[in-house]
Amino acid sequence: MSAAAIPDSGARRRALDPAGSFIVQAPAGSGKTGLLIQRYLRLLASVEHPEEIIAITFTRKAAGEMRERVLEALAQARSGTASASEHERTTLELAAAALARDTEAGWGVTENPARLRIQTIDSLCAALTRQMPMLSRFGSQPESVEDARALYVEAARATLGMVEGDEAVAQDVERLLTHLDNDVGRIEGLLAEMLRRRDHWLRHVHGRERVGLEAALKSERRGTLGRARGLLPEEARSEWAAIAGYAFASLERGKFNDGIEDWAALAREVEKLRYLFNDRYIVQLFRVGWDGSWFTNHMKSLVWDNPIRITDFNNGLLPPSGPYDPSGYSNGNGPAQGRESTAPNNMMHVVSATGLYKMRGRTTLNGTVQLTSQTQDDALIPFTINSAINSPAVFAAFPHIAQLPRSTAQAEAKGINTLINLSSPGATAGPSASASSSARKPPRPCRSTCPTGGST
Repeated sequence: MSAAAIPDSGARRRALDPAGSFIVQAPAGSGKTGLLIQRYLRLLASVEHPEEIIAITFTRKAAGEMRERVLEALAQARSGTASASEHERTTLELAAAALARDTEAGWGVTENPARLRIQTIDSLCAALTRQMPMLSRFGSQPESVEDARALYVEAARATLGMVEGDEAVAQDVERLLTHLDNDVGRIEGLLAEMLRRRDHWLRHVHGRERVGLEAALKSERRGTLGRARGLLPEEARSEWAAIAGYAFASLERGKFNDGIEDWAALAREVEKLRYLFNDRYIVQLFRVGWDGSWFTNHMKSLVWDNPIRITDFNNGLLPPSGPYDPSGYSNGNGPAQGRESTAPNNMMHVVSATGLYKMRGRTTLNGTVQLTSQTQDDALIPFTINSAINSPAVFAAFPHIAQLPRSTAQAEAKGINTLINLSSPGATAGPSASASSSARKPPRPCRSTCPTGGST
């Protein structure tokens, strides 16, 4: 990308509108992936959860590259990296808005990049089948394989096996066997190779497959909208229809016929207003939270006994030469009995306050203050409970074990954490009259002038 103005910058900006759907076509190297990343960042700034956005690619390499570029844009926006071109400046502005939304919602996408659903078509399909095990009829989850030659051969062999059946395809298999002199091995190889190259001929066999798929999608969409419409209370439906009719008239959309498509069009307009409100009006948020934990240990200590050492006497010597042996276990004269303290009772309190002030022009001020207090207070156990050592004569010879340095395990820790973030990606022009007028029309596909290779 050069520093010069981009000729199709207007088309690029239109493709970032979350309220519209776009088909973008352009040659290699024109910035299609960059535009897709910008749209992804734009969506991150407006969703409740990052998992609501799905970006799909054909290969794992492309998915990994796109995830890295999204995280890189977020990191550059956080560090305040200066932009060298209009394209980079737009990316950093969108990344800053996404970071503000991340802080507001507490996503932590930079620490948890797996929350960014940038994946291959295969992984998306696998995720869908995992959610519908009964409907998919797969039982255990199938796996995608890189080299499917063995599966192609298995499918070819199963196809040849149909010659024994009564289906109409049996006659086709028989004709194929006759044509190739019953050379089963050669036929299996040819069929397996055809399956490997099925992208070359499948479209000619199922020429109307896309039409059928689009019709099925349209039917499913209509059914879903019909079910949603059926959720409206019967007594309120007429009132809602009157309000919708007034909205249609204000938007110059013609007459509202209370049909499925009319309600869908109205929902799109409401969604556009939601995005417009988020971009132009001040939003304030203040939230206070408290977390507390208490730990009470009802087992204050553990008494242990070593049956191998039945005495603590050092060759039967009296103080000051024994029976206590400061060298411990090194000479085999360690204590036969002892007591160990367990974890003390403790408690923790965390009070936090989070504030957000979203101003016009996408400037956002947010901050978090967190106060933490941790305390513990338990009586310490004696130095020893062994009667061979716990005696006035031994304590007189070894004063340092007569009394502990302190009587309790009292401890307290307090902390304060603060974070203040001001994000100002720069002033952006408000919607012009022409943009307002075009918002009343259905979004149109962007062809040839809008450089990206997919839709989100």
